[in-house]
Amino acid sequence: MIKKFLLSLVNTQKEKRAAMQHDQILGKAINIRNEFMKDPDNYAAYLNREMEILDYKSMMKQERSEGREEGRAEGRAEGREEGRVEGRAEGLAEGRIEITLRT
Repeated sequence: MIKKFLLSLVNTQKEKRAAMQHDQILGKAINIRNEFMKDPDNYAAYLNREMEILDYKSMMKQERSEGREEGRAEGRAEGREEGRVEGRAEGLAEGRIEITLRT
């Protein structure tokens, strides 16, 4: 009933055919999935694969987080070192100017 109502909302024949074909494809996919899940070995393999995927995603998220933190720490260290070098150079330049002004 809902299918017919939804199809009635579709304007053109081409759109109606596409909607009906999509519905058939979806129905076949659901049937295939249901048959696949009836076998306990297939279902266990499916669950194991899903767990592997979730573990991988979790691991990658953690690795990215650690990598970002490591990068920030390296960036801060480099920034401090560059600041020291620039500070020394500015200090030496100011010292030279001061010496020049005294003489």
